[in-house]
Amino acid sequence: MRLLYPAVAGAVVTYYFLQRHYFFSHNPWKWFRETEAETVKRSLTKKRVHIHEEVCSPSTSSCFHIQDTAYSRLGKLVVIRDMLIADTDCTYSSAALMEPLVLSENNKTTSKWKVDKRKLPKAYAKVMVAFAFAMEGLKLDSKNEQEVLLIGLGGGVVQNFLSTLEKAKLKMTTIELDPMVRDVAKKWFGLEENDMHQVIVANGAQFVKREAEKGKKYRAILLDACNSTCPVEVFLQDEVVKNIARTLNEDGVLAINVLTEPVKNTAKINDILNLYKKYFASCFYHYLDSQQVLLCSHRPGWTLNEQKEVFRRNLREIDKKFDFRLT
Repeated sequence: MRLLYPAVAGAVVTYYFLQRHYFFSHNPWKWFRETEAETVKRSLTKKRVHIHEEVCSPSTSSCFHIQDTAYSRLGKLVVIRDMLIADTDCTYSSAALMEPLVLSENNKTTSKWKVDKRKLPKAYAKVMVAFAFAMEGLKLDSKNEQEVLLIGLGGGVVQNFLSTLEKAKLKMTTIELDPMVRDVAKKWFGLEENDMHQVIVANGAQFVKREAEKGKKYRAILLDACNSTCPVEVFLQDEVVKNIARTLNEDGVLAINVLTEPVKNTAKINDILNLYKKYFASCFYHYLDSQQVLLCSHRPGWTLNEQKEVFRRNLREIDKKFDFRLT
């Protein structure tokens, strides 16, 4: 058997010698070269952070950086667009971008990529949206329009996501104090206004007061109004909380992004919970790593502890539909 080895080796050498013209005229290493798409991906992830613009608000003097961050996850390119508060590590808003179908040198500039409105990168945003449905304030499939009030716009990432849920028929009203934030959301995050979504530049607390006086009701209220903490202090005033409660439908859900300074300030977190409990029959927290989401309803006993089976069943349906991975 060993006698065959030299013969085989000789045959291989002879074959390559006879085919030498082919191998000299064709690059045998081309199969090991990167494709153009792979080269672009490597270039994007090597630079990693791609800064596009700094914008400053004339009305609040706040400045923001718009930047894209590229990285590889499980072999796939991921690009996240962030609206960062200048001179801090605080992210005001984050959105996932859509990679072009055929990635090349001609379309590698991420500033021109579209936002993927079907994704919510931030865990707290997933919780706010998921529990609005899991607590049955909103239906995923509705015959009638469901009115939703969103206080605080950011990049409009939550609004973008909700706009993709056509069967839910969500008629959204967003209140944003700063017109510059609205402009950034439209330019960099693909936010759209139409018959099912309007952005009103106004003071959120004053808007809620006017709505309460008119007897207006919403099926869900999502409060995500922040500076260095969430919510801003005006939404920790008794009269304002009372007006929010008056504006929420009896079967509706209120979801609030709560972020304290320092992080996990237990006393402050409990104070906020106790304040909202004065005006809602049920309130509880869903805790995350650095923040928490306060969830309230006018329905007695409508908390996660008391409705585990109902909420978890509903959350499983939401996870299955949106891959939120909350259960």
